[in-house]
Amino acid sequence: MKQMTAIIENDIFFPSSWLKACSKIIFRGAKGMVIPLIGDYTAINIASIYSLIDQKAIIVPLINDSTVNDKLGIALKENPLYDKLRDLNHAGIVLFTSGSSGEPKASVHDLDVLINKFKGGNKHITLGFMPFDHMGGLNTLLHTIENKGTFVICDDKSPKNICNLISKYNIDTLPVSPSFLNLLLLSGEYKNYNLSSLRTISYGSEVMPPSLLKRIKEIFPNINLYQTYGLTETGVFKIKSKEDSLFFKINNANTRIVNNILQIKSVYSMLGYINAESPFTEDGWYITGDVVEVEGEYIRIIGRDSKMINIGGDKCSPNEIENVIYKMDNIAKVTIFKENDIILGSKICADIQLVIPEDEGGFTLRLRKFLKDKVKPFMIPSKIIFSNTQLKGFKK
Repeated sequence: MKQMTAIIENDIFFPSSWLKACSKIIFRGAKGMVIPLIGDYTAINIASIYSLIDQKAIIVPLINDSTVNDKLGIALKENPLYDKLRDLNHAGIVLFTSGSSGEPKASVHDLDVLINKFKGGNKHITLGFMPFDHMGGLNTLLHTIENKGTFVICDDKSPKNICNLISKYNIDTLPVSPSFLNLLLLSGEYKNYNLSSLRTISYGSEVMPPSLLKRIKEIFPNINLYQTYGLTETGVFKIKSKEDSLFFKINNANTRIVNNILQIKSVYSMLGYINAESPFTEDGWYITGDVVEVEGEYIRIIGRDSKMINIGGDKCSPNEIENVIYKMDNIAKVTIFKENDIILGSKICADIQLVIPEDEGGFTLRLRKFLKDKVKPFMIPSKIIFSNTQLKGFKK
């Protein structure tokens, strides 16, 4: 009988029997211990995750970057949340927030509870796009392996390589970010490979620009586009989109809107932070910090409350401006952010990544002319920076 492939890494096929055998021996005797796994997705790291789950240990997956030592210092200190997992005889995992609004927060999850929501799904051949230490990455891995699918490890996340992997291994599920999808369309690499095996593209981790969603639907009319929503603290939820729009509702959690901000109550939420105060209300609701627009029973994410920009009393979300700029040609990526301003309190800044280099002064004039009749005057960036001179794979 042909063995099922659980993992593909650099053209090596690891059967599910190998993963099962490794999970029984790699970390024998690690029960209740806090174990860091530093690196990225590899077959041995995935086997280590399952070994630590089997041993009821507490896993700390970390990308080896400039923040790794600080995160280790936080995660390796004893904490009552670890004792709670040990008392329950449950495995745990520590995941860090991005830290975009301060020091990264270390969230502790009960893995025995979290893993249960992935059972009973469909078998897929899935690309491992999201990072090793990211809730989206963990969600992809567990959903794939728990349903006897195949997880394809991807070191090079360029459009060319990902299209090649889809064609080579008949990948049917592609979980990626809107930024990558924009690069994929700009590169044109999707035209050079057979992507007929692809059935589903799921997108999350960022707000999807409506103009980009429209283009993806036009180019891939036969592929199911599936929006995801989740946070480090809550996990990734099953959602239902409204008529292929960006409005959605969460199916496996309770939600409520307080002062335009989404709150969630779910059994899959974290136990708490190691290094920060609890973000839960007294009655157990997690305050997401996401500002939403409501349409009946559906919601649409406008942006993070912490990133809303106030210019002399006028407020806007960075996403509102980014969505308009993405309609211009030659835009690979745009990030709107705020800086302090003595007179108005804040000023709007734009970090622009171009597909093909052009005169920065000329582009700045072109951008402001483009925005003039499409956004309110205060929403036009007063400062523009360019974060690249040439995107890899694109030629002038």
